[in-house]
Amino acid sequence: MPVPRKTRGRASVSKERLPYSGSLQHKQLPVIDAMTGKIVGTVHQGDLLKVFMRPPADIRQEIVDDLAQRGFPARGVTVGVEDGVVTLSGQVALRSQVAPLVAAVAEAEGVEEVREAVTFQDDDLAAAALPCL
Repeated sequence: MPVPRKTRGRASVSKERLPYSGSLQHKQLPVIDAMTGKIVGTVHQGDLLKVFMRPPADIRQEIVDDLAQRGFPARGVTVGVEDGVVTLSGQVALRSQVAPLVAAVAEAEGVEEVREAVTFQDDDLAAAALPCL
């Protein structure tokens, strides 16, 4: 008895669906004609991923420019990018600057994950929370 194949419609290629093919270790997927149900070709994993991949240098430059435009100190924070994962390290003046910094970096196109190892000189959030106790 033939095993039914899992297929996707032609408009279903999206960033969220790509792990479907990667998790099963497929390097290519069949392209099926919607009218006839016959295989008309194949699409390779690399062809699908090219749409979502940007060179790390481009992502890094966009992040550095955006942070400078938002007023974050360029010397205080180091930005590293590898495979869509951005690593932030260094130091900012206030603790309250860390969360907006990470949020701004996460908005950049091509960023899949942000790893933050940023320290701060003054904890302005702890001082603000004390009167509420």
